[in-house]
Amino acid sequence: LALAIADLALQMASWKGCVHTLIEKYNDDISSMPFLIEILTVLPEEVHSRSLRIGANRRTEIIEDLAYYSNTVVSLLVSLSSVFVHPVLVLSLSV
Repeated sequence: LALAIADLALQMASWKGCVHTLIEKYNDDISSMPFLIEILTVLPEEVHSRSLRIGANRRTEIIEDLAYYSNTVVSLLVSLSSVFVHPVLVLSLSV
C-alpha cells in the first residue's frame, strides 16, 4: 500500500507538496506512524526507479519537494524517537 501511494504521489503532477500533505494527514495518529514512515522511506527510493514512467521534469520536481521538506521529516523522526525511546529507557532503568 505504501508503494502504491508513493507511486501515485509521483505520478500525480497536481499533487504538490505530497510529503507535507502526508505528514499533515497522518502525523496526529500514532497508530499511522509505521505507515507514514514506510511511505516516506519508499518515496525517495521510487523517484529514482526507472520502471516508473515519469518525465525528468517531474522527477526533478519531486526531488526538490523531498529536499524542501527534509527538515520536516527529520523533525518528525526526532519527535517519534522521543516518544518511543524514552518509555523503553524508563523501563530498563527501573529494573
